[in-house]
Amino acid sequence: MRVDFNVKLDSTWNILDDERIRASLSTIYNLIWRWAKIALISHLGRPEEKWPATSLQIVVDRLKLYIQQDHFCLADLDDEAATRWCVDALDNGEVMMFENIRWYDGEKNDIDGFWKYLASFGDIFVNDGFGVSHREDASVIWIAKYLPSVAGLLLADEIKYMELTVNRRQARPFVAVIWGKKAEEKIWVTNALLKKVDDILLWGWIVNTFMKARGCEVGTSFYEPNMVDEVKEIMWWAMDKPCWLVLPKDFVVADKISPDANISIVDYDKIPKNKMALDIWPKTREKYQKILKQAWFILWIWPMGVYEVNQFRDWNDAIMNAIAESDASSFVWWGDTIASVAKHPKKEYISHVSTWGWATLKFLEFGTLPGIEVLDSKE
Repeated sequence: MRVDFNVKLDSTWNILDDERIRASLSTIYNLIWRWAKIALISHLGRPEEKWPATSLQIVVDRLKLYIQQDHFCLADLDDEAATRWCVDALDNGEVMMFENIRWYDGEKNDIDGFWKYLASFGDIFVNDGFGVSHREDASVIWIAKYLPSVAGLLLADEIKYMELTVNRRQARPFVAVIWGKKAEEKIWVTNALLKKVDDILLWGWIVNTFMKARGCEVGTSFYEPNMVDEVKEIMWWAMDKPCWLVLPKDFVVADKISPDANISIVDYDKIPKNKMALDIWPKTREKYQKILKQAWFILWIWPMGVYEVNQFRDWNDAIMNAIAESDASSFVWWGDTIASVAKHPKKEYISHVSTWGWATLKFLEFGTLPGIEVLDSKE
């Protein structure tokens, strides 16, 4: 069973959030109930070699809190004899895990038929890792071509919500809220969404690149000079589409990101050269809230403003209020977005929350993922 247990760790290698582990528990419990013998496959971080700090032992220790069994084997695939012993020692309804799959060169390069070796430990392949299904890795794609393969409950649920999002033709207006730092990461999904949604509301550092493309001063705000020309093309191209690409009218600016920063409010074309844009203000908030309150479906990507600092999280709270006051279904994704609304008193108004990042972007652009298409059954 392929899972995505790539959990967030702090500086001392403790798990900060085990949401990704808990998300797959329904599939694991279902298989336990069916008396399956389960070998879990996951990665942690992006190691290029065996690095003890990226061992999945920390994940196994957390899993033990949710899965009660006498022993829980963590097997190193380089030791075939020991790994086969772990697999053979499983009783019906028991779980084990292979070590960090990215420790092994064959995961990315299929060296010496690694995927066949991996497949030799099981009879059926279950993909429950939506967050890795955009990758053409041995443990995602090639193993599914060798074994009978099905979607786990988490993956099937994510497919359902993503297909509803991509094919949202009846629930109009469909509004996408796209924030973030790098235009390079978001430009292609913005391009894809222009064909599907009615309004795209932009904010975050990404806006500065759009403002620069409009010829505006952005002060000391972060922007990507190498993306300005490409953003200009997107803006021109968007003019021929039924979708509106909506940019802020005014900003909260400051000379530093700090609770004691001296702030001021300026129009979008009046940002001082010695200050940076850190939040939006009344003109933009009123405009965006009006659009959101009229929406029937809202897709929210990335938190707004410097939400960690109370002085610059005004818009982050404003969007939650707008969602709560609308009749829209809402889909929120990306860990930082989820963290930004987790303690908000109106968080229950969010219809669906997904912790998966790049896979969601890829699904929005292409309408499916390689790791989904290869499965024998998606239900």
